[in-house]
Amino acid sequence: PDRLPLVLQCIKKISPDIMGTQEGLYSQLKELAADLPEYDWIGLGREGGSKGEFMAIFYRKSRLDPLAFDHFWLSDTPDVIGSSTWGNSCRRMVTWVRFLDRKTGKEFYHLNTHFDHQVQVAREKSADLVRERIQELRPVLPVVLTGDFNAGADNKAHEILIRDDF
Repeated sequence: PDRLPLVLQCIKKISPDIMGTQEGLYSQLKELAADLPEYDWIGLGREGGSKGEFMAIFYRKSRLDPLAFDHFWLSDTPDVIGSSTWGNSCRRMVTWVRFLDRKTGKEFYHLNTHFDHQVQVAREKSADLVRERIQELRPVLPVVLTGDFNAGADNKAHEILIRDDF
């Protein structure tokens, strides 16, 4: 209740067409969406369904059409809901959406994630998996990657993500 007015003020001031959230609970995301009728959102709790924190993607309904979406978990078994295998205490995941931009007529992908806050190996493996999954999508389309990477520009996870070897 204390953060919602500030978050709404920030979103309305910046007025993004698309944005990713981290650590949002289902009830919080529903409240946010209720106050932002021009947006819709896609997401799944990291424990499955409405359970746990979401890596939701909010988008402006008048501009963007979601064409496809899915989720995967940052683990050795990314298609298993709630999986965690790299020593991290919190489950981590990615939400992705392929959008059509009505204004330009072009498509693009948006991936949103939250890397582990404690285990460096988990961050590096997460970065590797995100790159692998991006390559499995349609890499001819532009990709927007947002998230809380829990890593600065000097971190190996960041280096993995920005490598130019697609």
